[in-house]
Amino acid sequence: MRHFSISCGAALAGLALAGCNPAATQVGATYGGAGTAVDSYNVDYDEGTDTITVDNGVAAIDLARNTDLDSGAFNGYENIGNYALYTETPSGEGRVAVVATPDVGVEGARFARLDTTTLPGNGNVTYSGDYAGFVNDSGGTAVLLIRGDMTMLANFSDSTILGEITNRQDGDSPSTPFSDVLLNLTDLDDGSFIGTTTGGSGGGGTAGAGDYAGLIVGPDGREVVGAVRIPHDFSGTAYTEYGGFIGD
Repeated sequence: MRHFSISCGAALAGLALAGCNPAATQVGATYGGAGTAVDSYNVDYDEGTDTITVDNGVAAIDLARNTDLDSGAFNGYENIGNYALYTETPSGEGRVAVVATPDVGVEGARFARLDTTTLPGNGNVTYSGDYAGFVNDSGGTAVLLIRGDMTMLANFSDSTILGEITNRQDGDSPSTPFSDVLLNLTDLDDGSFIGTTTGGSGGGGTAGAGDYAGLIVGPDGREVVGAVRIPHDFSGTAYTEYGGFIGD
């Protein structure tokens, strides 16, 4: 029986970074109770039972497989109003989890590199794959599932990366489109990156500037994992989209 866990620590400039084993990152804040910051939480995937456990250090919740939430490479999990998405890269060395679990006060997106990777020394690599996320209300409850496609271009000659998330749709109403999200040009630092986002509005609302982060993974740097946070406004009410992406 194989378990996989992602756990991280304190926040820095809106992004929480941690030197997990060997590397893991969380995008955006996580909250417990009435806006109390949660400095650390754990997402555990159990391959034997195909379940997700989210643990905030005080309480935990188990989520069972729900194929209705599946989004491209992401598998869906649910437990009465608590949701998770989970995926792995083809090599198994990159993982992404997105959670919206108000019962334990945790929302956010996490990803990890599970082994060392050798980055290309120069040239360009294009990554294509999937995006999936939840739009949450102020209490951390998911009100929308967003599905989309992800493309990124890494330039290893000048150590930069950029990309976009396209074909964004409301998971319950595929005919309701959301605008593309630009993953703005940013620096690559030993295969990791942190940048800003533009776009992403839809459903009659507007989206503000967001942020994203990720890691180049795999034995030859031919895979990528990451996460996104985008603020939304629907009729004067604030919501936050947390999503994850994966590509090769």
